[in-house]
Amino acid sequence: GLVILLVLLVIAPLFYSLQKCVLAVIIIVNLKGALRKFGDLPKMWRLSKIDTLIWFVTMLSSALISTELGLLIGVCFSIICVILRTQNPEGQLLGLVPDSEIYEPLSAYSGLQVEAGIRIFRFEAPIYYANKENFKSMLYKKTGVNPSLE
Repeated sequence: GLVILLVLLVIAPLFYSLQKCVLAVIIIVNLKGALRKFGDLPKMWRLSKIDTLIWFVTMLSSALISTELGLLIGVCFSIICVILRTQNPEGQLLGLVPDSEIYEPLSAYSGLQVEAGIRIFRFEAPIYYANKENFKSMLYKKTGVNPSLE
């Protein structure tokens, strides 16, 4: 960061006499890599719709408003997405698909095998201090086991 600042302070006066069209070409050439990201949108969308939406909101707000405000909007939107994803997660009991090593949700499929005395629980969000109570209550409810009552 400091090196770039020093380079800009030393070299910036040299750009003063250049015409705006030349400066625009320099900017466009440097943005070529960023503009190629539009070709990656379908692949990004298939991998993670929320992350693609965050990228698109950040890029669009940076292009239409300003770089600083666009980055601020992107960070705020990303924080909101993280909060929403971790506060309303799904929790499911899993069962074994016959003749395989694959576990699927019991609520989505019939005929899954469940081992007696064993419950496999999947929580669809990272566990951290803000959603630990949500995790515990969902785990106890889905499995029917509550250590504090036993």
